[in-house]
Amino acid sequence: MKYMRYLKNHSRLIAGFVLAAFAGGFLGFAVQAGETAAWNCRGGLLSAFGSVSFGLFFWIVLGTVVSLHSRCGLHASLLMLCMLTPVLFGYCVFSHMTGGFLNHSLLYFGALMLLPAAAAAWVLRASNDRRSMQIFLCAAGVLAIAFDLGNRASASRTSLLLMLLLSAVYFRTVFRMPVSPRRTRRSRNRYAVYAAGRG
Repeated sequence: MKYMRYLKNHSRLIAGFVLAAFAGGFLGFAVQAGETAAWNCRGGLLSAFGSVSFGLFFWIVLGTVVSLHSRCGLHASLLMLCMLTPVLFGYCVFSHMTGGFLNHSLLYFGALMLLPAAAAAWVLRASNDRRSMQIFLCAAGVLAIAFDLGNRASASRTSLLLMLLLSAVYFRTVFRMPVSPRRTRRSRNRYAVYAAGRG
């Protein structure tokens, strides 16, 4: 009964973790399918997605959006783990199902980056210095875009459009970055003290 009450009170939170896990698994399938299409030079939207998701900027956008739409630092960290871990499993499962090439170096790198990504999500959501974090994120985004475009000898029009769409989502999220919950609580406490003093 106690556990049922806990599940009922936190149903939305648990549903969010489950949804993140399913989204991560689907994303792992999509990344491997897109990478296969890009390597075979098939063209089209799937190939463009594989080219873009192979770069650094795609994952920065994903991590930033998930982190900044979380409740707090801990929630952001757990969401990142719930999403990125199934990405690796989906990537492997799709490769074994289709008999495609499995990039072990990329897989090991993704596994090594799980905990750093979770820690970065925590810091990003819990940071009290909103202005400095926005400057840092904008600079990181511009550098990641330049790095990805510089590593592509030839980029299709569709992949460039996807990069443009990702850039719009990223910078819109950064400029609308919410204030950390801790800072919000401090502001409310200060206002309560100020209102009590006036009363």
